[in-house]
Amino acid sequence: MIIVFMTVFLLGSLGGGSSSNSTTSICSTSNVLCSGTSLTYNSSNASTQAATTEFQNLNYSSAASSQNPLEVINAHKAYGYGLTGSGETIAILDAGFSTSHDELDSKTITEYGTQTAATGKTNTADHGLIVSSVAAGEDDGTGMQGVAPGASLHWASYNQRNGNTYYPTHWANATDNASSSVVQNNSWGINYQIDTLQSDISSNSWT
Repeated sequence: MIIVFMTVFLLGSLGGGSSSNSTTSICSTSNVLCSGTSLTYNSSNASTQAATTEFQNLNYSSAASSQNPLEVINAHKAYGYGLTGSGETIAILDAGFSTSHDELDSKTITEYGTQTAATGKTNTADHGLIVSSVAAGEDDGTGMQGVAPGASLHWASYNQRNGNTYYPTHWANATDNASSSVVQNNSWGINYQIDTLQSDISSNSWT
């Protein structure tokens, strides 16, 4: 999620000194550091969004940190520019998904291959659902919202092979299938250590 957070942070932090309604040039594409695109910043919209229950609920009452992650990355300032993720897709390569969850049930979701479903029993079993909600949970007046509530999602399960001999082949194919996404988060399992992965790549001549 670092990439998703940093993307919104870079966009949001640019509005720091803007007046209530001002026009400024911001960096807005993944290919050009600054394309000169002009957007209007509305500080009232930013502060209103920051005060909503959904915005505040991302930092649940039992959370270890007293800081609100959305506020820390200046997500509300990105919203002040009208940047909510609308029209963009975030790819999640993980496991433990559910299209019926309250934060995702009205969202456009593309699924690649067979999905490993969330069970609702443990954080590990629901990891893909949790990551998806943090990235793009709906801004619908209930629960919490994600960093980019207007974004669509692309899902693929890392622990499925989708007919391939090796898992990394599926990972590569899933990534290719999500090539139109603006960012991808990879969670390839908590028990698959990097030295084991390197050994498997070497012994199987994976590329």
